[in-house]
Amino acid sequence: IQVLNPREDYTTIAQYSTGNGSNPQDIVVISQKKAYITRYQYKGLLVADPLGSGWKKVIDLGDLSDADGIPEMAYMLLIGNRLFIAIQRLDSTNWYVPTDYSLIAVINTDTDELVKTIRLTGLDPFTPLIYDPANQRIYVGSMGYFGVDDGGVEAISVNLANDTYTPLGIIIGEDVLGGDI
Repeated sequence: IQVLNPREDYTTIAQYSTGNGSNPQDIVVISQKKAYITRYQYKGLLVADPLGSGWKKVIDLGDLSDADGIPEMAYMLLIGNRLFIAIQRLDSTNWYVPTDYSLIAVINTDTDELVKTIRLTGLDPFTPLIYDPANQRIYVGSMGYFGVDDGGVEAISVNLANDTYTPLGIIIGEDVLGGDI
């Protein structure tokens, strides 16, 4: 990770590794002292000090993995103190094809603990997570299998007041979107 200062001609103010071969996918900065980094090839979500020494700790999400032991964490979204993480669950031993299901993991950023998982209808959530506060919904695109009409845009109803998240399934499918995503 390289932290740049745009006010000083984009000079580097911090730089650190996320781990050899970790393949970082996304970063969500909570404050000058805390950021989360998804690492595609590791089972742990990295908690970092973005302006300091780098790593603070790792949140083990290995229990969310498929048989290969890696959850394939991708994009994240922060709403209040809840961090939503797309867990793709792909088979790294078979060309990264989707396995039986995919998830959204929900982390409490105050405690750094996994508080919920949301099982998706679609497989392989591959787009940034989008939050629509007016309708209290998160939207995510799922790719699914090539040649099978199983992908599309999925919605999740969000109720932050009572910490409930209800998957609504695919609301726009590949058939409407014109074929494989």
